Amino acid sequence: VVLSADRGVLYMADSLGLRFWEPKEIRETLEGFKTW
Repeated sequence: VVLSADRGVLYMADSLGLRFWEPKEIRETLEGFKTW
């Protein structure tokens, strides 16, 4: 589950030009947006 989620996050990060981010950082940022 985590791998597929990371893959989706990386795919989204790729399209946003954020590929240099760590998957964990991206996921935590998205979680922050959701709670925000």
